[in-house]
Amino acid sequence: MNHKFTFGVMLAAFLLGLVVILQSFWLPCTDSDFNLIFKYGVGARNVLNTFTGTYTKDMVVDPPITVKLCLSEEDLDRIYRKMVEINFFSYPTKFSPGSRGTVIGEMTPFSTYYFKVRYKNRVKELYWAARYTYSGNEEAENLKELIDLIIEIIHSKPKYQRLPKPRAGYF
Repeated sequence: MNHKFTFGVMLAAFLLGLVVILQSFWLPCTDSDFNLIFKYGVGARNVLNTFTGTYTKDMVVDPPITVKLCLSEEDLDRIYRKMVEINFFSYPTKFSPGSRGTVIGEMTPFSTYYFKVRYKNRVKELYWAARYTYSGNEEAENLKELIDLIIEIIHSKPKYQRLPKPRAGYF
């Protein structure tokens, strides 16, 4: 009888610990009215998800790594203010600079970007396959500034900085 009680206590402690770990990993970081999923890189395989408070790093030849990564309210506010500044919410769902501006180069491989942004009850999605480099295209330059801001915020986080570097790259 004593062994059954001890086993039951140990099992309960294990399950409670497991629940706490899973909740701390998968529960959202904030209850903000503004959240986003931002995918970027070759094949858009790096993923910031502020809905779940996670970041997935593309490891190229190895399996991707997903960690808990929370942005502060200040970080989210900076991103939102930049979106408003560049009029992000009026961009088309599939962004293509087209003939606006001058093509000054083609990239291979090229980065693709995907945004899913929720602000209050409004949802905006945007996809951009950035195959070409443009000069004189204000929309593309502004969108690149937003992308650079988000990546800078991600890279500033200690959790990101502790992630291993991929063993390979894209050519």
